[in-house]
Amino acid sequence: MDVDATHRAVKIDGWGFWDPKVAAAFDSIVIEVCRGAPRGSDVSIDMGRLKPMRDEGQSAVAHVVSVLQQLKVGVISFSTTSHLTKLQLMRIVRDAAPKDRVSFT
Repeated sequence: MDVDATHRAVKIDGWGFWDPKVAAAFDSIVIEVCRGAPRGSDVSIDMGRLKPMRDEGQSAVAHVVSVLQQLKVGVISFSTTSHLTKLQLMRIVRDAAPKDRVSFT
């Protein structure tokens, strides 16, 4: 995780298989870091090495996106290398944030 206060950007990497402990850690750490970032910071989440997520991981991502919207971050962008992961993420965040606030690549 990297916070660039000068450019108002937060970069996050998510990878591997998330068991319940990893999902909970992702949730709490990402929210804590973004709370400390400058208001309006764009958040880039690289999920290129992420394995398909179980319910705990999906809930963690949805919660993070919802809280980040409350924190008034800028755009949240997800990048993936798997079409399956991209579709899963799109489904997860569909109800958590307005479409114009989240992008997928």
